[in-house]
Amino acid sequence: MLWIGWTVGGLAGLYGLHRLALWLEARGHLYYLHKRSRGSAVGAFVAMQRIIEPQSQHVEQARKVEHRVEDDEAAGRGQSL
Repeated sequence: MLWIGWTVGGLAGLYGLHRLALWLEARGHLYYLHKRSRGSAVGAFVAMQRIIEPQSQHVEQARKVEHRVEDDEAAGRGQSL
């Protein structure tokens, strides 16, 4: 009889945790069932690399600026002489 009580109590506790997770997801605090994260695990390694090698961030920023200039020139918004 005791194990039936533990089983029912455990299932009720799991259901409570499930409802809590859905509530947190609705408020944007947790990715659980319906929302998927937009990032990947690689983003954590990029952040670690920025801490270890700050100069790599400057290279990344320079590449972004370079691509933006190339896109502007391709669209006809480049510097006119």
